[in-house]
Amino acid sequence: DVGQGDATLIKHKDQEMLIDCGKSSDGHYVAQQLKNLGVDTLEFLMFTHIDSEHVGGCDEVLEELEVNEVYYNGHSENTYLFNDVKNVANNMQTVNKNREIFIGDSKLKVLNAGISDNNDENAITTLLSYAGTKILLMSDCTDICESNIVLGGVEADILKVTKHGSIQGTSLKFIEQVNPEKTILSVGPNDY
Repeated sequence: DVGQGDATLIKHKDQEMLIDCGKSSDGHYVAQQLKNLGVDTLEFLMFTHIDSEHVGGCDEVLEELEVNEVYYNGHSENTYLFNDVKNVANNMQTVNKNREIFIGDSKLKVLNAGISDNNDENAITTLLSYAGTKILLMSDCTDICESNIVLGGVEADILKVTKHGSIQGTSLKFIEQVNPEKTILSVGPNDY
């Protein structure tokens, strides 16, 4: 729980992947929580885009844990948060749409990455599939990104809604088309 931010751990047997790391103030907390779960090494760390509540804590996670590969959307504005991560990441790789990453028997497919110069529209959006269950992880993807995903006919059992539940986030039309059984919301106190 990183409040108004994102940090999602995907674990399969002895393999783990972290998507986003919360805000700067969350980095040490996220690393400690992972260690409490017995995670000392991450096969992958993916930060979906360079907004502070997604990438802010990643530099500390990278400093406190062993991370084999770091994925991002290739959008690299010269911000102190991005530079902090870049300075401690050994192996940063750009991911593109349709890239598939395997974690044990699960598959993480990239549905959106780098479609515009807008941070939120650039956010990596993924579909996690395991044993017949599909989880759609939307990051901060907004209406243009949603439209592109719906065109692909994506349905999911679980939907992590976009933009922390903001009014500018996941639309009712999108929810109806994706048709999830459950939704997840990563949110803190806010006026959105």
